[in-house]
Amino acid sequence: MPEVLTQTQHDLTFSVHDEKQLTWQQHNRIHDALNRAYDDRTQSFTKKTFAESEPSKRIICSVDKKIVGHIAIFESSTTLDDKTIPIAGIGLKLALIPHINIGNSLSKRAIALCAELNYPFAVGRITNSETVKTSLMPITSCFLDIPMRGHHSQSHEWETLAFYDTQIKPTLTEEAVNYFREQGCMVINGEIF
Repeated sequence: MPEVLTQTQHDLTFSVHDEKQLTWQQHNRIHDALNRAYDDRTQSFTKKTFAESEPSKRIICSVDKKIVGHIAIFESSTTLDDKTIPIAGIGLKLALIPHINIGNSLSKRAIALCAELNYPFAVGRITNSETVKTSLMPITSCFLDIPMRGHHSQSHEWETLAFYDTQIKPTLTEEAVNYFREQGCMVINGEIF
């Protein structure tokens, strides 16, 4: 039985990584952590996710050099009334230590990084459940129960979209949310993340 790590036993270390600079060993450790978090279902999951869309940055949470948390940031764009808007996608979040809110800490760090990278807002696909929404409410601008569509991909019917305002252009986030609500979907220039 694997040892259960707790925050009181170990210090959490957060680090930001450029996707292109990760070694294959680091990729393997990330994939192993994703497999543990997603019950070994990530083989098809990562192929689908990364078919046309690969993250540009990753934030990794480690304890004693073991990955216990992860979130990916994807560079993307969408179109609002014939204007192309750069957006950040936030996905592939995992937290392997029970009873510690690593997930929200990773999300907050991802939103701050998106602001540093000058994205007006970020969007993530989340499970459409009250438990998930309640946990994300403090850091989320709003939730939209609409699909996200890419050129060849679409979000699942059990997902909802979480919008995170980076405070770069707060009115643009509100304008985008209203636009997508009216359209009944969010179309991504490229593939979904």
